[in-house]
This record gives sequence, C-alpha cells and structure tokens, in this order.
Amino acid sequence: MVKRAPLIFILLLSLAAVVQAQDTPPQSIEIGQAVTGTLADSSAMDSYQFSAQAGDFFIVTMNSDNLDSMVIVVDGPDVAPYYSSDDDSGGNDNARLGFIVPETGTYIVVAATFTVEGGSYELVINRDTPLTLEFDQPLDVSFDAEHPVFYFTFTGKAGNVINLDGSSMDGPDGLDTHLELTNPGGLLIAIDHDSGGGFNPFIGNEVLSYDGEYLAALYLDDLSSEYEIKGIVTVTLSYGAATSLDNGPVAFTLGDSQYVTTFQGIAGEAVTLNLTTQSGTPMRPFITILQGVDTIAKVNTDDVQNLALTLVAPNDGLVTIVMRQDDSGTFELALNRDTAPLESGQPVNNAESLDNGLGVFDKGYHATSFTGVAGQTVNLTLALQSGTNMDPRITFYMPGLGSTVDVFANGVQSLSFDLVIPNDGLVMVEVDQRFDATLAVSLTRLE
Repeated sequence: MVKRAPLIFILLLSLAAVVQAQDTPPQSIEIGQAVTGTLADSSAMDSYQFSAQAGDFFIVTMNSDNLDSMVIVVDGPDVAPYYSSDDDSGGNDNARLGFIVPETGTYIVVAATFTVEGGSYELVINRDTPLTLEFDQPLDVSFDAEHPVFYFTFTGKAGNVINLDGSSMDGPDGLDTHLELTNPGGLLIAIDHDSGGGFNPFIGNEVLSYDGEYLAALYLDDLSSEYEIKGIVTVTLSYGAATSLDNGPVAFTLGDSQYVTTFQGIAGEAVTLNLTTQSGTPMRPFITILQGVDTIAKVNTDDVQNLALTLVAPNDGLVTIVMRQDDSGTFELALNRDTAPLESGQPVNNAESLDNGLGVFDKGYHATSFTGVAGQTVNLTLALQSGTNMDPRITFYMPGLGSTVDVFANGVQSLSFDLVIPNDGLVMVEVDQRFDATLAVSLTRLE
C-alpha cells in the first residue's frame, strides 16, 4: 500500500528547525569516521557537520543497542534548504539513510531518538554508489543478511508519470520488501509494501514534480527473522499510463492506489471537473492538480457522494490530476470547459440558516446551518464572488451523531458536492475561509 506520513514530516521539519537554531555548533565529522555518543532522552540530539560535493551519494547509519535511532540531514549555512530523514530502515530500531547531495557545500547530520530513557549510539557516514535505473530495463538485486537494502537513482522530469516495481523471483510469497521514493530535494514522496501482490511492493502512477535525480530504496523487511533471508528481486522502472480528459470522461477504481489523468490547459480559462461515484462507499478523495512543477489546486473531502470543482489554469500546457483514496470505489471524472458563476446573494450571519437562501462569506470563520431530513441527499455549492481563489475548510456536524464531514479546498473558484443526511435535525455548518476572498454558499435538496 502506498503511504505518506504528514505528521512525522511536520515533526521532522520542526526538529530540523531546532537543530539549526542550536547555540552549540555541530562537531566536525569525516567521511568514513565512526563516532560514538550518548543521548540523555528523547529531547536530546547531537549534530555533526561535513562537506560534500553535488552528486555525491552517502549512507548514514546510526546503530544502538538501546535507542530507537533517528538520523536527519539538513542544510548547512552555505547551501539551499534541504532535509532528509530516517527512523528504522537499518533494522532493529537502527537508522539508515541514503541521500544524494543536491549542492556542493556544508551539511549537518543530526543524531536523535524516540527513546525516552536515552542511551548510547554509533554513527558513521560512508560514501557509496547507487545502482542506476533506466526506463523499461529490469534490474536484479540479490538480498542476504549482508545486503539488506539497495539504492537506485534515475533521472526524472516534472510531469513524468512513473511506475516502480519490486518483484521477488520467488513469486508473491517470496521476500518481504518495501520501496521508498525520494525526490531531488530529499523529500520522501512515496512508500509501498505490498501493492504488487503478496509481499511485492509497487509504486504506481507517481507524478514527478521536479526535474533531477530521484532516489529509490528497496529494503528487506525480514531482518529480525531467525531464518537465513536471501533471494533475488527484480526492480523495474516504467512510465505510467495517464489518460486524457480531452478525449472524454474516464472511469477508474481507487483503493490503496492512485489514478492520474490530464487535460490541456488554456491560460485564464475556467474549467470544471465533475467526479461521480459509480460504486463503493461515499468518496474520500485526495485530489492534487498540477501544471508543470506548480500545484494549482487541492481538494480533500470526507464521505461525499459527488464532487465538482472549478479552477483556472494559470498557463497554457498540460494539467495533471492526481487522485488518491484508501477506500475502494469506482468513479468517473469528466471535464467541462463551459462554466457558469453562481449569482451573488445576501450575507448570512452566524447562526442563520441556509434554508433562507444563499449565504455569502468573506475571510474568516462563519457558522450557519440547515434543516436535515433523514436519508435526503443535499447539494452544497460554494462559488467565488471576489478575490483570486478560495481556500475554505467546511465542517458539517450531523444531527444525533456528533460526527463530522470535512471538506478542504485550495486554489479553486467553485466547489460542489452531495451529502446524505443520516438523521432528522439541524445540520451545523462551519465555514473557515483563509484567504482574502468572498464566497457564496447555496443549498439544494436533491431528494
């Protein structure tokens, strides 16, 4: 399953900021030099400074008998912002981080831990050479106790859609491995354990956001086994299949996977994307819309039936849509280049009802409501009235349940979705508009 970890990402960014603000300068460390240290508790950290050339590949290992180790690499004072991190890829709570140096200069390695009681460690930075992946040229690697991980590089371009497959020669029940993919800036962008069937990892239809060298790592997950672990895995890099909405609506299935499609954008033209559920549970999609390396819109919803959003392409050129969802379902996506703006209405103040008509909200927090009827489907439509784009978070509190439905959007000009009301009663609606913009909200009862 392809996974992403925003919480640990935020934690590590915060930790990196703390490191760079420390009063004590980092200790110098030479490549190949093993250093030892002691961390008193989970708030402690040691930092080491080294010089590197652009394109160098290093592996940092942090081993300990009593720590849950973590290593982080951040930028020094003379290079652009950078970070990369690892927690337990060395097996048995040891850290092992491979990274490509993006720019000649000084970098800082941080030794940290999640262990509250603290403990001692050994850290070393070694220069190595990753294997090179070429598109559609399978590469075999042999795992054993001495070779529990392999690193690969390939050259990617912004907008490329790629697949990365790691298939055991012993079939789906062979070696248990997982794949990680890191972008040229050191950011981990995808992890997969078993989407290829059995124990085989597969990262499918991943959209690359930058030009440059990407780093893939294939890890053996059976390091703690009492049996001898060895076998061959075939790694294959290929181009993914991206359909085009310019040829008409597309149908697809989501669930532990992602789907990628495209359309040709025209600078300044407003288009509407209509996503409808064909089968499965109510949709909970994560939608990212890119043009080149720029993200132009994002939408994330809980438990909605159908979804429509309007956006404006900033430039001429291909627009890429990436959709992910953990729950299984079949959907259809269509492109409409003929959009009509929602008419302006009168403002709705806090605690007033959408049953009385259109509500208009400016920047800030607002609360409104409507009368819910059990089993009825309602449509909520938000449309930009003034400003460049809207950036709302909408939260619905369903009657009698205390449960919520959340809808997030960024970079869109209108957003429309259907909800099924579970019980009779008042549905409370919170609208938090974060940008300087005015948006209109309308309610339509469909059944």
